[in-house]
Amino acid sequence: MHRPPPAIAVAGVTKRYRRGRSTHTAVDAVDLEVAAGETVGILGHNGAGKTTLLRLIAGVTAPTEGRITTRGRVVPLISVGVGFHAELSGRENVRVNGQLLGLTGAEIEAAYDSIVAFSELAGHMEQPVKLYSTGMQMRLAFAVAMHARPDVLLLDEILAVGDTAFQLKCLDRMTELQREGTTIVFVSHSVHAVRLLCPRALVVEDGAVRFDGPSDVAVGRYHRLLSERATPTPELGGVGAQNWASTPPSSVRVVSSQLLDADGHPPDELVLGERYVVRHRLAALADVRDPVAEVTATSEAGVEAHRARVPLGVDLAAGSEVELDVELTATLAGGTYRLQLAVLDGDGHRVGDDGDGVAAYRPPALGSYGLCELDAEIRLDGTVLSDHDAVEIGAPR
Repeated sequence: MHRPPPAIAVAGVTKRYRRGRSTHTAVDAVDLEVAAGETVGILGHNGAGKTTLLRLIAGVTAPTEGRITTRGRVVPLISVGVGFHAELSGRENVRVNGQLLGLTGAEIEAAYDSIVAFSELAGHMEQPVKLYSTGMQMRLAFAVAMHARPDVLLLDEILAVGDTAFQLKCLDRMTELQREGTTIVFVSHSVHAVRLLCPRALVVEDGAVRFDGPSDVAVGRYHRLLSERATPTPELGGVGAQNWASTPPSSVRVVSSQLLDADGHPPDELVLGERYVVRHRLAALADVRDPVAEVTATSEAGVEAHRARVPLGVDLAAGSEVELDVELTATLAGGTYRLQLAVLDGDGHRVGDDGDGVAAYRPPALGSYGLCELDAEIRLDGTVLSDHDAVEIGAPR
């Protein structure tokens, strides 16, 4: 049977930039095919190369090596405000932006009322765009793009701005486009949205595709990659350990912090109700009297979900090392959390921490909020210090 040509074909594509006398490789020998009507997510940390890859597919920049082929009308929504003229009104920018996306004047006029209604900016269309907030610009840009009848839609962090209600509205519209057969490539830090919208996802690191497959597996690989990237220098700890950054003077070094499941393995994601442990190795660089461990869990939206302070019960002597375990039950609302540790002295001053901590992910229902009941047990060298903590959390909808 004859196989239809892909909507997007990326063959051996590399993109290099010159930085003074050196060269930076932003995209490294990527091969990728996206079938017509397929939705593919791209995950990666800042600087991984995912936006550059999207810009290459959009034709905004040319590859240094390799070839890219796209079929049909390609509509990129890569940067908020791109294609807008700051001095023109919202109404005028709809016309200009629509023409840039390939719409005729008649098509723009026919769609204008619907564009305004979708953007929810009816009272602002005669104002210059320079007076718009970033969220307002995003609403207008997305509304125009959605009415451009794309064959291929390229989206970069479209859910990074705007309120939750409008984000859900965008997701609904993207779902409609999926049903209509639009090919979508979606770059986002929101693993919720990628998992919800994209049957397939890529994980990109250092410009290369490290994983290409089912989105639920990709999300787990992405979080594991985040932990691996934070591995310290060999003399400071083992695989999966986190970098540390403390407010001087630093009397305690967090040598390693690692999230483990009941079998002692790093999990790709948390399973509701299962027990996990964050194992820390602490090295005292100076004497610390009456040390206290402060454990926090912070959601992807920046909501503090859990905080507990527990005295260690022993002084830390310079040159000593201890193991501090934080064992918890995964009864978190769905999403990504940062589990972090700080060490305070007896006066409440921070004398050491594990920087960004470890990432933990539980598959969510989009926008879910609720009780964060970690049922946490904290142990120092095997001795139980504290257990059972619950905190109610929430976030603006």
